[in-house]
Amino acid sequence: MTKDQGLAAVDEIESLIEGFGSPDEQALRRLKSLVSSLRYSSRNDGYFREKLGSLEVWADIGFSTRKLAKYSGGARQVRTFALSECMMLRRLIREWPDRR
Repeated sequence: MTKDQGLAAVDEIESLIEGFGSPDEQALRRLKSLVSSLRYSSRNDGYFREKLGSLEVWADIGFSTRKLAKYSGGARQVRTFALSECMMLRRLIREWPDRR
């Protein structure tokens, strides 16, 4: 995966995060698929993989009304946490070599 492809994957993940607040299995599956693609491209970067894992956790919460109920800020709070992970992923991807 190239830098541009990685950044495009993060863009799509961010658009899926906007749907947090109600169950959406299709969006959750797509988000996890994108995370899996990024994980495969991360080589052995443990910090990058940790951020991807956190993002998956936030997605599981964001697309579950039951899990969201545990957060006083609801979907907005969880969305903020997930977007923060995306921001860090984007910074890390920009440090990738030009060809992957």
